[in-house]
Order: sequence, then structure tokens, then C-alpha cells
Amino acid sequence: MDVRADEELVARIPIASVDEANALWEELASRHEPLLRTIAGRVRIDCLDLCSGLFAHLKGSDGTWGRLAGFRSAGGAPFRNWLAVVASRVASGMHEPSLAVAPCLEESPAPDDPEGEAVSRIAVLGAIARLKHSECRVLLRRHYWNVESFEELSSSLGRSAPALRQMHRRNLRELRELMANDG
Repeated sequence: MDVRADEELVARIPIASVDEANALWEELASRHEPLLRTIAGRVRIDCLDLCSGLFAHLKGSDGTWGRLAGFRSAGGAPFRNWLAVVASRVASGMHEPSLAVAPCLEESPAPDDPEGEAVSRIAVLGAIARLKHSECRVLLRRHYWNVESFEELSSSLGRSAPALRQMHRRNLRELRELMANDG
């Protein structure tokens, strides 16, 4: 997947005419169709419904595509990862709320399911989002997804590396409990 092409499409959508923005979105969605199909299948909705819901969500009621700014401020994560999280949230909102994360945890990815890993990551992100303390959510996301060491995190979070390690252990237990309850 061409990461740079995704970034270029995302940058062009908000400044394009209505018709051009719609065409650019269709191109972007078709580039990530396997991922979107997998996410839609996990919550048992039609992929076209998910794409339509995602289109409406990202475009917003004002039609400015303002929610795409969330990708630009995602801290360098590939568009595919950001899209997977947003699509999962939209898909879960189109289904029963209690199924937001559970379908991703019910079964392990099949060997022929190349998108299974991304969907499992979504399940973990969903569980992280339910942790009690926001500082803990930030710590786990940045440590695992941005691959930042405790030493790197200590300066930006204002805590010592040993304190962050202790917080990490404590929150991994809570995270495991949340995921076990979902399964």
C-alpha cells in the first residue's frame, strides 16, 4: 500500500470541489476495501453500508471533511491504521453498542485473513479506550503503537521511567481483564 498516495489523497479531499472530493473518497475507500470488508464482516454489517457511514462521518454535517484533520494530527501513523480505528468506531455505532469490540476478540485471525491482525489491533485499542485513567490510555497507546520507550515518555508525561513502568504493569492487568470480559 502506497502510504504517500494515501496522504496525498487525504490532503486533497478538504480543498476539492464536492464532486472531486467524493471521487477522491471513493478512490481512497477502494484502496482500503479489504480492510473495510474485514471490519464490516466482524460486526456483521454490509461493507457498502460501512463505507457510506464512514463517508458521512468523515465529511461531517457541514461538508468540510473536518474529521480528516484527526488523521493529520495522529502523530505520523499510517492512514491505514487511522482508518481502521475510525471505521471500527463507525461500524460499532451501526450495530449493537455492546458489540463494539467483542467480535474482534471472538476468534483469532485465520491464516488466510491478512486483515485479521489490524482488526485484532482495533480490539486492543478499543479495550485501551475503556481504561479508567486517561494518562494510562496515553501511556499504553504511545508505548505500543508509537514504540516509545519509558525513558522517552517520561519527559513528555512528567513522570520518571520507573513510575511509568509500574503504571504500565498495573494497566496491563486491567487491560487483560477488560479483554477477558469481552471474550
